[in-house]
Amino acid sequence: MGQAVESWVELFDNVLFPLLTELLRLEVYGLDPVGMSETRLRACALLCKIFLGCLGKVGVSDLPRLWGEVLGYVATYLAQGGETVSFLIYFFFFCFGWYLVGDVSITIH
Repeated sequence: MGQAVESWVELFDNVLFPLLTELLRLEVYGLDPVGMSETRLRACALLCKIFLGCLGKVGVSDLPRLWGEVLGYVATYLAQGGETVSFLIYFFFFCFGWYLVGDVSITIH
């Protein structure tokens, strides 16, 4: 079980969070300014689905950090503007679920 927990954390740290960081770069935005909102929305939807799917598989000690990162990316994407109403739904969904993990710190990227 230890290896499975580490692989979920590694998935977030080595794949999902770097992908979301990359989508915030101005150079990447410049490649498709019209479609970037949709791309970011889909990336966050993927993040949300994976996070919810692995809730029972991630160690209790890693969960608050991952939760804070997820909320941080969603808040950052909202601050970038130009997002759709669906994006706001994801944000409020995660705020509603905040109590699942407890006190966490959010890093705005």
